[in-house]
Amino acid sequence: MAPQEIQHHDQFDTPAPASLSELVSALKEELGSDAGLDSDHIDVNRVLSVMEAYKSNATDWHKYALFDRSRAYTRNLVDDGNGKVG
Repeated sequence: MAPQEIQHHDQFDTPAPASLSELVSALKEELGSDAGLDSDHIDVNRVLSVMEAYKSNATDWHKYALFDRSRAYTRNLVDDGNGKVG
């Protein structure tokens, strides 16, 4: 699969998600229930567009900001996506 040329938010008619939950819903809609970012039918530019349109708000994601000082970084689950958690 050839890499796609990156396009940005203003090149799509993408409504800006107003909250983290709207962002998660919009990403689920773009990805579908069985796909990952490497699936052929996923338009990575549209996924990027949705993410760029979201204006981060700390109150949205504060409950997910869990720190583990014993690790250099942590990944905190916001949504189980298409069930491929792992």
